[in-house]
Amino acid sequence: MNVAVSLLRILSIYCVIAVHAHGNFARTDVAVPLFMSLSFYFSGDKLVTGSNLNRRLIRIGIPFCGWGIIYSVYALFSNHEFGWWWLRGMIEQLLLGHTFAPHLYFLWLLASYTIVLWLIGQFSQGKAMWWFGIFAFLCLILQWTGINFSLCDRLPYFMRYTIGRFVELMPYAFIGCFAGNKCCISCKLRWSLIALLAIGIMMVKILGRHIVVKGFGYSTFWVYLFVPICMLSLDYASHLVRKFLPKTEWLNFMGGLVPGVYFIHLLFVFMLSDYISEGLSLIVFLLSFLAVALLSRVPALRMLVR
Repeated sequence: MNVAVSLLRILSIYCVIAVHAHGNFARTDVAVPLFMSLSFYFSGDKLVTGSNLNRRLIRIGIPFCGWGIIYSVYALFSNHEFGWWWLRGMIEQLLLGHTFAPHLYFLWLLASYTIVLWLIGQFSQGKAMWWFGIFAFLCLILQWTGINFSLCDRLPYFMRYTIGRFVELMPYAFIGCFAGNKCCISCKLRWSLIALLAIGIMMVKILGRHIVVKGFGYSTFWVYLFVPICMLSLDYASHLVRKFLPKTEWLNFMGGLVPGVYFIHLLFVFMLSDYISEGLSLIVFLLSFLAVALLSRVPALRMLVR
């Protein structure tokens, strides 16, 4: 595994936990877009051909349904009341992933983007990356013209964020595919894009970095510039990390646990937030990694956390 990918995953998951634990962490709106790009960094080419489609959908579907049920059961026992509210909530959770476990919408989007990319690959005649880029650009236009928000904001709560973020996060899925595709991007082009994006961020800072349109959490302009820089720099960053950290096995091990940490961390937030305020983010971070490391050793539970 690319050691820079592991490091970026670990930093991103801490940002996500900090937000959910009501911590004060600057620029946490970049964490989920980075996760989305990283999710397609290694797998874009395989998904276009369909060689990895069934395996990926199974790996997404099992934790989506499994953790959806776990969080639904926790909600039932927390409220000590069984009724239609719970049955409806569980159905909504298993449909779109944004009721009892609102963070699982990410898996719904992963599955959706996976299918979209595969469909593009079936009909693009070898130009899947170009068509995927056009589709992502159209999503960007829908987001930045406010059309996406105005349409999705009228939907019921359990649908609003998942459907709205389908358009909002689509460009990040393309960024991951593009950055990970070594055939369509040369070293010279990679550095040129990094330089242009860096200049863009500086211009945003000079002109006013709060350039943003109404969205569902991830439409800040600087994030659309910062995430590509991170993704395009991963190979170079990996060499730097290995230079300063000769032994990186532990980093790759922790990076492999991050998906499970994402699934389980909100459970610890729910259980501990009434009792702990100071340092909750760090405590949940450590407990989540420990729990996933233990659960991943049980063969029957491995698919839930890895």
